Amino acid sequence: MNSKQINELLASENHSTAIAELKNGRNATEPNAAEYIAQLDPQGHDVNDPVKRRDKKVKVDLSDFDINDEEKKNIKTVTNGDGETENFRIEPVARKIQYFKDNAWVDVDFEAAVQTTAKQGKVIASYQPIKALQDPKYYSHFTIAKVLPNGTLQTLNFERGGNVDMGLGDTWSGLLKKPLSMDEGNYMLVTGTRMANGSVLAEIEFFNVEADKTTPIQLEMRESKDEIQVIGNFNSENKFKRADNGEETSLLATTGRGYYIVALLGSRQEPTNHAMRDIAAVKKELEDWGRGIVLLFPDEKGYKNFDPKEFGDLPGTITYGLDIDGAIQKEMATAMKLQNANTLPIFLIADTFNRVVFVSQGYTIGLGEQLMKVIHKL
Repeated sequence: MNSKQINELLASENHSTAIAELKNGRNATEPNAAEYIAQLDPQGHDVNDPVKRRDKKVKVDLSDFDINDEEKKNIKTVTNGDGETENFRIEPVARKIQYFKDNAWVDVDFEAAVQTTAKQGKVIASYQPIKALQDPKYYSHFTIAKVLPNGTLQTLNFERGGNVDMGLGDTWSGLLKKPLSMDEGNYMLVTGTRMANGSVLAEIEFFNVEADKTTPIQLEMRESKDEIQVIGNFNSENKFKRADNGEETSLLATTGRGYYIVALLGSRQEPTNHAMRDIAAVKKELEDWGRGIVLLFPDEKGYKNFDPKEFGDLPGTITYGLDIDGAIQKEMATAMKLQNANTLPIFLIADTFNRVVFVSQGYTIGLGEQLMKVIHKL
């Protein structure tokens, strides 16, 4: 019986026949409502079943040990059914369960008769900086995973501000520039350079850490001479004041979603004048591209001293504005690691996902051609 016939039965209020047809061919006469309700109830999960997963806890008296307040942040104190206090922690990097004994954290292996602490070695990584990246960040540019005995990978957790016994930091210089203590075993290092088209240039290296030895590895960030890569981040929600009506708005609201050009100009300065002539030379190409161009000045005086007519016919997609309190200029310099924030002009090509794919500062020959070369590859 098809759905049309069943609908006809329901319309004629022949409900019992319709229900019988709907049940026809089912493995169960009706859904197991109790089972589905249990799945929605955390208390009904197997993880909370005292038979399927017995609670295994390690009893430790915290008052017996000399530990500081910072270490206490990672210690979990619970009370078992007998009212006894139990202390343990989940080690922040490898996320191992540990308990405190003789002023040291001891790994917990529920299958072993005797608890031992994993032996450790050290690893140190060399890095040759690429133009767009002086100090790679963990998670953003590289990760390290331990190869577990069953062949699966467990990504190590290095985050700035975390209570990591091995030291703070989430960059190459903070983690691996100096020898870093790690449990002995096999590991995998993955690095990645994100390209403007969304692809990633990845590099994978396996290495082994031996007890009481230092293992040297190389952290390599791949580059492409042909494709455009993401070289930094810039907040498209940054605010500026429009020069035409004084309205405070954001880059995103002005340009819409997608790629755009934003620049800080130095009025009556030769590097800026040269850049504007280069922009005028590719007016048609930039207009055909159809994306917004936001040209900003550090202050109102700079804008009033600027005469666009001096540079010929500029693209009609330009919006002029003022950089409120110099916030955009400061972020450009910080995000792109510019040595002197006051050297103008500064040009960026970025998108509203806050990815930067081009930067130019100061006097540049053929800026318009450089911009179009990048734009054609986006």
